[in-house]
Amino acid sequence: MNYRVSQMIKNIIFRLSQCLLCWLAISVSNAQQNHYWANQYGARSSLMGGAVVAGVNDNSAIYYNPAAVAGLANTISLNANLYQLSWFNVENGLGNGLDINSSSFDLYPQFAGGTISFKNPRLKAGYMLMTRAYHFLKFDERHEKLFDAIPNIQGSEEFIGTASYLSRANEQWVGLTLAYQVSDKFSIGLTQILGYRFQNFKATVTGEAVTTDFNNFYTAVVRDEYEMSFDNLKAVWKLGFQWNLNPLKIGLTITSPSVNINPLNLSNGRARRESSVANLDRGLTDPEYANYLATDKQDKIPSLYKYPLSVGLGLEYESAKTKIALAAEYFHSLDEYQVLSPQSRPVVRPSVIFRDLATDDFLSFASQSLPVVNFAVGVEHQVNAKWSILAGFRTDYNSYDQVAEDIGDDISYWDLFHLSAGATFHKKQSDITIGLSYYFGVSFDDTQLYNFDSPLDRDYLSSDLSNTANTTTRGISLIVGYTHYLNPRSK
Repeated sequence: MNYRVSQMIKNIIFRLSQCLLCWLAISVSNAQQNHYWANQYGARSSLMGGAVVAGVNDNSAIYYNPAAVAGLANTISLNANLYQLSWFNVENGLGNGLDINSSSFDLYPQFAGGTISFKNPRLKAGYMLMTRAYHFLKFDERHEKLFDAIPNIQGSEEFIGTASYLSRANEQWVGLTLAYQVSDKFSIGLTQILGYRFQNFKATVTGEAVTTDFNNFYTAVVRDEYEMSFDNLKAVWKLGFQWNLNPLKIGLTITSPSVNINPLNLSNGRARRESSVANLDRGLTDPEYANYLATDKQDKIPSLYKYPLSVGLGLEYESAKTKIALAAEYFHSLDEYQVLSPQSRPVVRPSVIFRDLATDDFLSFASQSLPVVNFAVGVEHQVNAKWSILAGFRTDYNSYDQVAEDIGDDISYWDLFHLSAGATFHKKQSDITIGLSYYFGVSFDDTQLYNFDSPLDRDYLSSDLSNTANTTTRGISLIVGYTHYLNPRSK
C-alpha cells in the first residue's frame, strides 16, 4: 500500500480517536475506578468515615481489619445504602456555555456478614458479601446552531452536535476470614476475597453540517461510537493485626495486589467501535480529509482489572463514653496495563484497499494509577445505654494517571471529600444504625470533553479543546444497618 495513503489513514484514526479517548478517560474517573475510598462498608464504619482500622467492632472487620474478628461476638449484619442521589456537572464541557448535566437515583446493598465461633475460644471465622464498587452515569447532550462549518459552500449550515454517554460498574466481593487472638492485647487475621466486576459503557460523539439551501443540498458527517463491556474475576488477600493497649487501640492491614483469575474463560470482554467521515473533502485538497469508514467488533477479548498493594494504619482512643478514631491507607501505583487486549486486524473500509493496515489500538482500553494516601477521622459518642451518635470525615483522592501517548492533552480530575453522621440504637439482642453520607468534588480549568464552538470541516466539525471546563460532582446516601446478636447481651 502507498506509504502516503497509509500515513493519511493512520492520521485520520489518531485525530478522530482523540475525542473518544477523552471520553474513555473521563469514564475511568466517573466510574470511580480511581477513587479507592468511594464506598465504605457496614453502617457504623461508614458513618465513622471508615476510620475503624484499629477499633472496628462489628462484622465489617472482615474487610477493615481481619484481626478484629477474633474479638467479635457472634452476630449477623445487614447494611444498605437504601437511597443514593448523585449529581454531575461539567461547565463548558462541550464548548463555551455548553454544559454537561447528569443526575441519578440508585438503590444497592452495601454489606452483609457474620461470624462463627469454634471450640477454641481464641479462633474465630467470618464471612461477608459486599458491594466493593457501584456506579451509574448517563447523559445525552445535543447542540444546534447556524454556523459556516463548510467555508467552501456559500452561506451558513445547520450544525448539529451530539454527545451521549452511558456508564455502569458493579463489583461484588465475597470474603472468608480466619482470626486468632494471640494474647489479650494482640490478634491477627487473614481474609481471602474473591471479586467479580461487571462494567460497560457506551460513548458517541457526532458532528453534522447540513446546508440550508435545498437547491444545493449537502451534508457532512463525522461520527465516533464506542461500546464496551467486560466481566472480570480476581482474588485479593488482606492481612490484619490489632493491638489492644487500653485505652488505645492500634490496627495495621496489608492488602495484596489483586490477582486476575479466569476460570472457564469468564474474564473477558466485548467491544464495538465505528468511526466514519463523510463529505469533508469539498474544497479540501489534502487527501487526509478523504471519506472513510473504520469499524470493528470483537468478542471474548481477555480482560484484566487491577487493584494495587495497599497498607492501612489506624488508631482509636476510648474514654468513658467517647471513641476518637484515625485511619490512613496508602495505595501503591499501577503501571500502564491493558484492560482489554483485542486482536490486531484491519479496521478501515474498504478492507480490500487497506487490508495491510492492521491495528489493535482501535478497540483497546488501557489504565494506570498514581500512588494515593487517604485519611479519615471518626467519632462515636454514647449518649446513654440506648443510643450513640456517630460522625466521620474522609478524603478520597483521585489516582488517575494520564496516559500521555494516548490522550495527548493535560486533563485533570477531581478529588472527593465525604462527610457522614448518624446514630445507633441499642437493644438487648440487636443494633440499628441509620445516618446520612454526603460527598462533593470540584475541579477547575479542566480540558473540555469536546468543543462545538467553531465546528469547521477542516477540523472534523469540532474546535480545539481548551482548559475552560469546571467540574462539580456531589451526592448523598441514606445508610441503614442492622446487627443481630446470636447471644443476647447482658444489660
